[in-house]
Amino acid sequence: LYTSGLRNSTLRALLYKDVRDELEKGLEIIRIPVYPEMKKVDPGACKGDIPYYSFISREATEALRQYLDERKKVYGGIKDDEPLFISESKYLPSNIRRKTPVMKKTLEAIVKRAARKAGIKRWRDVTPHCLRKAFESALRNNGLDVKDQEFLMGHILPGSQDAYYDYV
Repeated sequence: LYTSGLRNSTLRALLYKDVRDELEKGLEIIRIPVYPEMKKVDPGACKGDIPYYSFISREATEALRQYLDERKKVYGGIKDDEPLFISESKYLPSNIRRKTPVMKKTLEAIVKRAARKAGIKRWRDVTPHCLRKAFESALRNNGLDVKDQEFLMGHILPGSQDAYYDYV
């Protein structure tokens, strides 16, 4: 989430086919497409129905490869139309789990657990959206052109790129 700046809903709507080709090419930095059809997986994905791209860092790409390798061992492979990040629910049979995107609540719990392990005092206040805002701050603080910042955040519509204060 942090190195891509994706919204929670957009991350959960990603399918394996969205990153497969770049992973197979061995690229270190992966392009992440955001497109209107993602709303079929999660209605909150691709806000404004405006397609754009973001990217994940080398470290995030390596972590993604490790996650997918483990998933392939458990499920015997990954189909193109399966969610990139799947449900962790033990109550779902494995054939259903592998087709079910990670739940919003689960993703939030993962982020909070990581914040707690990182020693953040107010870890309960850390949400997936905080990582998106931190990404936006990193873009802004490192001198990236404003139009490029807006594009990477999916802020293409006038007024949608306005910064706002996030105390967390």
